[in-house]
Amino acid sequence: MAEESVFVSLLDRLKRGRTSRPLPNERGIISGNIPRPTSTPIQQKQQDFLDVQSQKIAQDIYGRSVYYDTDRIGAYNDYRAMDMSPEVSAALDIITDETVTRDERGDILSIYSENERIKTVLKDLFHGRLNIEYNLTFWVREMIKFGDAFAKLEIDQNEGIYDARMLPVAEIHREEAFDGNVNSSRFKWDINNMYFEEFQIAHFRLVSDGTKLPYGRSVLDSARKLWKQLQLAEDAMLVYRIIRAPERRVHYIEVGNLESADVQQYVERIKRELKKSPIVDQKSGQMNLKYNPLTMEEDYFVPIRGDKSSRIETLPGAANLGEIQDVEYLQNKLFAALKVPKTYLNYSEALPGGSTLSQADLRFSRTINRIQENVIIELRRIANIHLFLLGFEDDMDNFDLKLTNPSTQQELLKLETMKARLEVFKELFTGEATSPVSYTWAMEFVMGFSKSEIKQILRQKKVEKKMFAEIDSAVEEYANTGLFSDIDSKFSMSAGGALASGGDEGGGAEGGEGGEEGGFGGESAFGGADEGGADEGGTEGGGEEALSEMVLFENKGNIDLDDKINLLRSKNKDLNTKTNSMMKKITEALDKIDDETGLGEDGEDLLNNGITKE
Repeated sequence: MAEESVFVSLLDRLKRGRTSRPLPNERGIISGNIPRPTSTPIQQKQQDFLDVQSQKIAQDIYGRSVYYDTDRIGAYNDYRAMDMSPEVSAALDIITDETVTRDERGDILSIYSENERIKTVLKDLFHGRLNIEYNLTFWVREMIKFGDAFAKLEIDQNEGIYDARMLPVAEIHREEAFDGNVNSSRFKWDINNMYFEEFQIAHFRLVSDGTKLPYGRSVLDSARKLWKQLQLAEDAMLVYRIIRAPERRVHYIEVGNLESADVQQYVERIKRELKKSPIVDQKSGQMNLKYNPLTMEEDYFVPIRGDKSSRIETLPGAANLGEIQDVEYLQNKLFAALKVPKTYLNYSEALPGGSTLSQADLRFSRTINRIQENVIIELRRIANIHLFLLGFEDDMDNFDLKLTNPSTQQELLKLETMKARLEVFKELFTGEATSPVSYTWAMEFVMGFSKSEIKQILRQKKVEKKMFAEIDSAVEEYANTGLFSDIDSKFSMSAGGALASGGDEGGGAEGGEGGEEGGFGGESAFGGADEGGADEGGTEGGGEEALSEMVLFENKGNIDLDDKINLLRSKNKDLNTKTNSMMKKITEALDKIDDETGLGEDGEDLLNNGITKE
């Protein structure tokens, strides 16, 4: 048996796994003339009848898709013309920008999946290969403008989708149920007479109703008639201003007793004289009466008789040029059809406090969300095709795609609603026996959670409580992390740092002279040669470092408690030995002092001048 192609498997998967079995004969089924064994169950006959109905529906859908093509091309031409007007072009740009707006991280498309590998693959597809940050804007604007956007997916059997190219929307036709299967579809490029399989084309379509299926419906479709009426009204207003706005002059020409037959000839001669403007010829320097064509269009000539003399009066132009209510009426209807707030297009000013814009923003946000849903449907289809080709068939649809919601007002409204629910929840459930309702009831009927969601929340709270307890106990259980060791070594103030520095300075060749700041070292009343020797100075005596834990255990690494105790005992024993020696010297010095005079044997004041070194 031949191995099945990956592309055939992909087509079957896109048809939602339904197999295309041979359909029975329609006439035979309806008339009942198909020869069947007598043991054929009634259920099989009913199944055959259902299959025939599906076949007829498929044929009807295919016929409708071909029939609608003629009107579709005419609509596309209107949409192109509408895009040339500033109002419509600005509306399309605003809708596009709101649909593909960026979030706080700067991303247009957010990808969510529990499988990190799937998430990585889809990020590479959309942000790397398809460059969605740049191309999605063009695809969305094309879809909004025409209702459809076609992108040819460049596919490799091993690498999946690696690129996408836009195709002219007016030259691509979608054929539904072309093989008798309702789920089948393909695309035809008329100019090149090429057919594309379903997985080769990404068809972004704005589906709002079933009148345009299998194609989408543009946001400009409902505004086609209004736009044409607005163009006619604007042209009529412009023509009226050109014809009626200028001031005109009325020439009353006295014709006297001329015969009626000669009046017209006389008036024409006057008109010819007035229509000529004297101009000096630059070459000859002579006066030239040049013909002025504007005189005939602007002025009126009226012959008069009687005692009145010839005169010229000025006829004022049109005074109602500011009356454009008819144009504004059509313009407002056009904005209503486009569903874009007039404030966004700078055709209206918001009320104080921005309430009008806030309310319009909520309605406009719902329109944007509907457009985003249509875009997400096709992006999910592209992602599934890519995952299938890479071998992730089991993980198809195991992800979620999301475009950024552009409305801050809608987000604020959700937060306000949630805040109000929380306040009611706190009033109804207090955790006491006299609480009006139980926790489960309040979560279900106030917060809106289902019973399964409440159960999951309680489980999460139990696990999180244990996690938080572990975090709190980390202070006693964990040693220093070392994260701040670099700054601790520079700026930390140890408890015995000052004393230790003095003891270090107490040694040297001068015996105990430098140990004045180091405790018992140096020339103190109880010092001596043994405590401040030439080489050890303040180390044995006054230079002993403070017995702080930092000094005792620094640079010794992590040592256990028993080692710490033994080290402390050793230090304590040395300290006791030195203390006993010190007390013995003090006793001997006191014995040398006379009780009455307070002087030594040789008359020296030992208490004030210190004990003479031996």
